[in-house]
Amino acid sequence: MTTSMCPPSPESGRSRARILPVGLTALMLGVLPMLLGLIGAAPASAAVAFPGTPIVRVAGNQLVDGSGSPIRLIGVDQSGTESSCVDGNGIFSPPNADTPSMIAAMKSWNINAVRLPLNEDCWLGINLPDPQFGGAAYQSAIVHYVNDLNADGLAVILDLHWGAPGTQRALGGEVMADEDHSPAFWSSVATTFRGHQGVVFDLFNEPRYLPTACLVNGGCTKDGVQVAGYNQLISDVRDTGATNVVMVAGSAFAANPTGFAKVMPYDPLGQLAISVHVYNFNAAKKPAAWAKWVHLGLLAKVPFVTGELGEKDCTATFIDSYMGWADANDVSYLAWAYNPGPCDGPFLLDPNGNPTTYGAGYKAHLGSLG
Repeated sequence: MTTSMCPPSPESGRSRARILPVGLTALMLGVLPMLLGLIGAAPASAAVAFPGTPIVRVAGNQLVDGSGSPIRLIGVDQSGTESSCVDGNGIFSPPNADTPSMIAAMKSWNINAVRLPLNEDCWLGINLPDPQFGGAAYQSAIVHYVNDLNADGLAVILDLHWGAPGTQRALGGEVMADEDHSPAFWSSVATTFRGHQGVVFDLFNEPRYLPTACLVNGGCTKDGVQVAGYNQLISDVRDTGATNVVMVAGSAFAANPTGFAKVMPYDPLGQLAISVHVYNFNAAKKPAAWAKWVHLGLLAKVPFVTGELGEKDCTATFIDSYMGWADANDVSYLAWAYNPGPCDGPFLLDPNGNPTTYGAGYKAHLGSLG
């Protein structure tokens, strides 16, 4: 999300680890009969924190842990680290977002992953109104928090959320990763976290409406941004020696990955996953879109991670429908966002730190998984 608003798979016999059958109610929540006919009934994996330091790898079209057992990343997005620093207000928002009590509170929701949005200007220490919140200070704070999350058994997805070319301040999402700073950002991030196998790199948050060839290969310019393609960013990551899983998002604000059926980014290590963002107001809001990902064979090629999931009507009706489909198709998902705010933000917590109506629905579903 831009923070400014922000059938069984063909291989039907896939093995699953840490998987418990969920009740019929959980499987059928919002899942249309048409889709059930496509996907069939399937058990869903419970989201439990990793028993030790997280390890996330790709094996075929699945994410696996250190023992090679299939897993899903089920968790929350935690906003703030993309915006506070560039506004000159600190690094985390709220200020206690990186505390042990916050980690404990998130774990009580039965999650095993947290997605942290980053700002390339803050990480690189450029174009900032208050340099004390960028560069080494920002990097150190992120590293410390990631280490704490990993130590508590939570995998972390680091996402390039906000960026801007040249001397422009990164005050929001751009059309795609920019050639000016994004390669340097990922080279630095990958160097920092190349020894952390519980850290996943989400290479760009929400690409706009660009041809898939441009997203993959770069070399195009849109709205003043010279695009750095996914293949270049993957190469920048791999040149550091980092073997971490990398995620790539399609067009339409990460809601449409169908172009990858024809042009897939290349990772020489085969550690590639597709990121999708699913909201009740974007291009992925209809079950027909989810079914198309299956029909095109994308789910049979690489793991799918729903990097952002949410709805703005202060209910959980829509996300229940999607999670029923995702549970049956071994698709990971993380809800936007574990921050205090209005339920139509959408935010999982109210200003007092209690679940909003939307958040309560998400928490209840996670509880039903195990």
